Amino acid sequence: MSMLLIKCLAIASCALPCLSYNASAQDSFPEISFEGLVDVRAVQGSGQSNWLDRGLGKTRYGTASDGSRSSIQFSEASLIANVRFSWDLTAMAHIKFDPEQKNAVDLVEAYIKYDPVSTSPWRIHAKAGMFFPPISLEHSDVAWTSPYSLTPSAINTWVGEEIKATGLEVTFERRMEDLTLSLTGAAFMLNDPTGTLLAWRGWALHDIKATALGRFALPDINSIKSTGIFNKQAPWIEPHHEIDNRVGYYVAGNWEMKEAFTLSALYYNNRGNPIGFDGNQYSWGTNFFNLGLITLLPGDVELLAQYMKGNTIMGPRINEVYVLDMDFSSYYILLSKMIGEQRLSLRYDNFKTDDLSLIVEDNNNEAGHAWMASLSRSFDGGFRLMMEMQYVDSDRASRLDFNIPTHAKETQLQFSFRYSF
Repeated sequence: MSMLLIKCLAIASCALPCLSYNASAQDSFPEISFEGLVDVRAVQGSGQSNWLDRGLGKTRYGTASDGSRSSIQFSEASLIANVRFSWDLTAMAHIKFDPEQKNAVDLVEAYIKYDPVSTSPWRIHAKAGMFFPPISLEHSDVAWTSPYSLTPSAINTWVGEEIKATGLEVTFERRMEDLTLSLTGAAFMLNDPTGTLLAWRGWALHDIKATALGRFALPDINSIKSTGIFNKQAPWIEPHHEIDNRVGYYVAGNWEMKEAFTLSALYYNNRGNPIGFDGNQYSWGTNFFNLGLITLLPGDVELLAQYMKGNTIMGPRINEVYVLDMDFSSYYILLSKMIGEQRLSLRYDNFKTDDLSLIVEDNNNEAGHAWMASLSRSFDGGFRLMMEMQYVDSDRASRLDFNIPTHAKETQLQFSFRYSF
């Protein structure tokens, strides 16, 4: 994986002087094009100890080390290289600069895609590499960002953290006059820690994306301290990691009615061996269902909705109960409308975890909800301004490990200046 990252960085650095070159004007393959974004923000943090600093705050920006809440933050800079080898075969690599992560420059996605031109109603698509499964309805903009908000829902925050697949995905599609049906299947590896953040930190709402060599801090809870039941766990998680050499899978279906709605469903199972351990991280057995809906309401109001429900297990079984066994669920409803050049969006989130195992030693119960309101305006030349207000109300049992109340209310205000090309 590190060699792949080095190669992608080398390609990007050599090609940067050619960003203004119109690759589509070439007479022969390969064709190379670039896109990307730069995002800078003014932030009023939530006031809670941030999860990136081993706290249990739910948002991206909390209280700084000096106690301040207001700051100017460089959110990210992303560069995506797209290469077309033929009419049927393409490749992409997404490299991101993010000063908050372990490696400031790292790889987000990289894959080869086979997408042959079809003269019949049947089509086939396939891709191999590292990519996000077709779960998020929000991330339809450049560099896996959302046109609706700066902060995605709790569901798609977690997808960005722990659910990325490294493997092979194949889609069969049937197109009719007003209806398109598709069926997708994938086999993947390099994601055995999936479930670690959700269990020991809980749900969160932020827009940080996991990278190939990245690492996230875990909260400083009692169960993973030197005296805790899981004291062998490192104080961090590296999501792209293989521990048990098992192949996971997901299957998905999509039903799209032209100018009416799109329904999607997906089942995911990483087939993690719950007793696997590599000296730093445990292997988790995580599975879930995800349902999604996109439709247009009267008044040209877009509606997006998702529901996810699943379970994760880790450790041996003692008296027919896994050492860690947790159900989780979440849903959101998002409304968005274009008003002239402005986009106004409103979202409600609800999330929950149910700990079914050793609650006294490691209580991971949580319940909460969140509201998000955003207003954005795009300008000529690829510039966009966005303002977002976020409110999160949550109750998490493990906050007692920090000698703070289990119930917390957080607000976060962000102003984003974004340039994309």
